[in-house]
Amino acid sequence: RGWSRDNIGHHIVRGNEISNCEQAGIVGSMGWAYSIVENNHIHNIHEDRLFSGYEQAAIKFHGAIDAQIRNNYVHHSVLGIWLDWMTQGTRVSRNLLHNNDRDMYFEANHGPFLVDNNIMLGKVSIDNWSQGAAFVHNLIAGKVQGRLNDKRETPYFEAHNTLNMTLATFSGEGDWQFWNNVFLNSDLSAYKSPNLKMISKGNVFVKNISPQLSFN
Repeated sequence: RGWSRDNIGHHIVRGNEISNCEQAGIVGSMGWAYSIVENNHIHNIHEDRLFSGYEQAAIKFHGAIDAQIRNNYVHHSVLGIWLDWMTQGTRVSRNLLHNNDRDMYFEANHGPFLVDNNIMLGKVSIDNWSQGAAFVHNLIAGKVQGRLNDKRETPYFEAHNTLNMTLATFSGEGDWQFWNNVFLNSDLSAYKSPNLKMISKGNVFVKNISPQLSFN
């Protein structure tokens, strides 16, 4: 239907304060490909639980292909950054998140996507139900959790494009990388014995926390 790099996305959302939204702060489906969301202050999102559904977050996107989400300050929200389906070529960088139920949630993506240089201070820092994720140079204070054996079929495309969509199960069983992160109160025990390869190198685990890794 004409959804291509030439005629979709390329939005810029910069320098806003967004608060007290009961549904979502910034939300979109498909049209967020090739877009930039930066230097925004987003807070107090869905605190009163006035609505139900599956889009409640400070930032919630489907199809954020090659999107950049950077330098945002996100706090006191039901969910900080939620990237759902078709997160591919996406970079989530230099964001500060705290006092959220979950800081970051990645659902049903094939990747690749990069999460780097973020400060995540929520009780749950990362909830990862995706493949193809690289977490690099982050400060992670909360729990790291994920879901294995998810058999939904979700789309992926040619690199940096919307061409030749393919549906495939993503399984959520590995293909994750953790490089040079600092874990304050968390470990990676949620990812014991995944079926797909994982890499964990150069991470620091403080407060006598064991890495608890069992990677294939």
